[in-house]
Amino acid sequence: MAKERKQKERKLLENVKNSPHDGGFARALGSTDFHTRERGLEALTLWLTGHKQVTETDLLRLWKALFYCFWHSDRVPVQTALAERLSEIMNSVPPAVGRLYFKVFVQTMRREWFGIDRHRMDKFMMLVRKFYAQHLRYLQSTGWEKEVVEEFSDFWRDQVLLPNDTLAASGVAYHVIDLLLPELTRVVGEAGKGVFPSKKTLAILLDPCCAAAATTKDAVLIRRLYQGLWEALAEEIKEPQAANALKNLDAQALADKLFELGK
Repeated sequence: MAKERKQKERKLLENVKNSPHDGGFARALGSTDFHTRERGLEALTLWLTGHKQVTETDLLRLWKALFYCFWHSDRVPVQTALAERLSEIMNSVPPAVGRLYFKVFVQTMRREWFGIDRHRMDKFMMLVRKFYAQHLRYLQSTGWEKEVVEEFSDFWRDQVLLPNDTLAASGVAYHVIDLLLPELTRVVGEAGKGVFPSKKTLAILLDPCCAAAATTKDAVLIRRLYQGLWEALAEEIKEPQAANALKNLDAQALADKLFELGK
C-alpha cells in the first residue's frame, strides 16, 4: 500500500506543470503527503515568482481550485500549515503579483462565503486571519508607505465593507472588522522595534471603518463596528500597552471625523 501511494504521489508531482490551468497545483496542495504538498507549494510560488505580472483571470482560476483544495483539507495541523503557506506566498512573490494574489483571494472568499457550511467555517475564518496578518506584514515591510496603505484601504472600503454587489458575503466584512486591531497589534509586536504606523497611517487604516459607520444600513455591521472596533479602540487608548500599535493614534481627530461623518 505504501509503495502504491508513493507511486501515485510521484505521478501527481509529474503533472504539476508551469501553468495554473491544469489543476496540478491544487491537486498537489491537496495531497495527504507532506512532501507532495511542499512540492506543490514550491511549484506555485515558483510560477508566481517568475511572473512580474499575472492576470486577474489567471488568479481567479487558481483561487477557485485552491478554495476547494482547502475545503477538502482535513485535520487541524494540515489546515493550519496549508493556510500559513498559502498566505506567506503574498510576501514571497513580486509586489504587484502579491497584491493581486491577495485581492483575488478576498474576492474568492466573498464569492464562496455563503456556501461554506458550519463545519468548515472555523477553518476558513482562520485562513482569512492568516491572509489578513500577511497583508499587514506586507504594509509594514514597505515602511507603511502611504500610497500602498491607501490602495489596500480603498480595497477594503469599496470591495468588502461597502461593496456595490449583491453577494451574500457580509460575514467577511464582520470578520475583517474583528481582525483589525488584534492582528495589527500582533504584527507590530512581532517586529519588536519595528516601524510603528504613524498617525496618518492609522487614520488611513481606519478610514474604511469610518466610511462604513457613516453610510451603511447594515445594522449588524454597525453593531460589529461598535463592539469589535470602537469599544476596543477606547480600551486601548484608556489603558495603552507598552508595544501598543495605536501609540501614534490621534484619538481626537478620529472622534472629530466620526462626528462629521455622522452629521
